[in-house]
Parts: sequence; structure tokens; C-alpha cells
Amino acid sequence: MMSTKEDLAQAFHHNGFLHMKSMVKKDTCEKLVLRMRELVARFAPKDRAKIFETGAKNQTSDQHFLQSARNISFFFDRNSREEDSIFGSLNKVGHALHDLCPVYRRFSHDEKFYDLMKILGHKKSRLVQSMFIFKQPFFGDAVPAHQDATFINTDPPSTIGLWFAFQDADESNGCLWVLPKAHKGLLKERFLYQDGRLRLSAHNKVDWPSDKFIPLRAQAGDVIILDGLLPHRSEQNFSPKTRFAYTLHFVDKQSHFSKQNWLNIGG
Repeated sequence: MMSTKEDLAQAFHHNGFLHMKSMVKKDTCEKLVLRMRELVARFAPKDRAKIFETGAKNQTSDQHFLQSARNISFFFDRNSREEDSIFGSLNKVGHALHDLCPVYRRFSHDEKFYDLMKILGHKKSRLVQSMFIFKQPFFGDAVPAHQDATFINTDPPSTIGLWFAFQDADESNGCLWVLPKAHKGLLKERFLYQDGRLRLSAHNKVDWPSDKFIPLRAQAGDVIILDGLLPHRSEQNFSPKTRFAYTLHFVDKQSHFSKQNWLNIGG
């Protein structure tokens, strides 16, 4: 833990990320996982047709995906098998847990997270998106290198992501990998709502050398804070361990939130 607020801010703006250990109690992580089990048991569809892949073209016109901006929606992993349970087949749940589930709302809107955003430079934060990410054992899908600002764009850039480890994460079960200091570069792609549909389009020509990414091993209760322009990724989970995580994305209300952001759809 950094010694002062100034140290936190300086390290974040220098590297594009922070790794804060034991920020959440482990029993809180366990309770939130239990609540997700309850949500899945009560509301998840039996039809496994709705899968999720980061930036997949089929999601640009999928109403299930579009409506998830204002719902608690369930997305299955493309690698799951019929013999897997519903809970054991999911890729993620999003994108409005922070608003619609009382348990997740209380956690997500904790003042300490807003205080942290202020330390990192926000004047007045707005929480715009939440996701529970499963990363299932043996097949949990990889997430390619991307920037959160691709999907949540403001002018000037203000997107900050919080990635909570609800379970231990390392290279064996799909921990985060980041490209330090690359947040000082350009936005590579934009996920835009245009002409009644969403599309992922090239924005700037950017090269992210894969051998420069570093793994961020985390223990349950840790939080990793990501600048919206910082490239990050995760590998497929080939281990027998789950890797449950939860993410929140904040923007500064003083920045312009683009009308072309997909989160404006469905609301």
C-alpha cells in the first residue's frame, strides 16, 4: 500500500495501473460469489445460445447484448459443454449489477471506491458498468488485449476500471496481464453505435508488443485499478481452479460521455 494519496496518484498516472492488496475482506468476496450463485439459480436461462466474446461481431446487433446495458444479463462461455452446469457454463454476468441487485449495489457504491476515484483525479465520478467474470476451469475463455476506453469513451479520457479478485488468480487460471505505461499512447479501437447498430472500428494504428505484458498475480480481496487507455488481457483458464472476478467502470461526470457509447443503448 502506498504511504500517501499523492503516492497512489503518482504511481497510477506513471504506470497506468495500481495493485492494492486486501482491499476487500475475503468473507465479502465469498458472500458476493454466493449471491451470484443465487442470481444464476433464479434467473439464468436454460438456453445456452447467448455467448460472450470480447468485441465479437455477432454482438454488434444482438439485442440480448444491447439490452444488457440496463439489465442483469447472462452470457455463456463459447467453450462450455452440455454436461456442464448452468453456473459452470457462464462466461460473465453484466452489465447493471451495480444498480439492479441490492447486494452488489451496496458493495459497488461503497464510498471508499468514490474516494479512490477522487484521489486518482476524478472531480465527480459516475459508475456506469459492472460485470461478474467467471473464467471457468479448463476452458474459461481468453480475453484479447484491449483498452476499456474502447467501450466506454469520454472526452477528455476519464475511464477507470476496478478489477476485484474474488478468488486467487495467477498465470495458471487466467490472471490479468497489463502493458505498463502504455496508457500514455493512443486509443486503438472504438466500439460505436452508428446507423442503428454497434461496430468495432479501428481508431489509431497502435502496436502492443505481446512480450512486454506482465502478469498481475492477485489474491482474493485484492483490487487492480486500470486506466481506461491501458492495454490488458487474460489467458484461457486451463487449470482445475475457477477464477471469479468482478469489475466496475467509472467515468468523470465533467468529461463528455459520448452518445455513441454502447451503454447509452437500452436506457
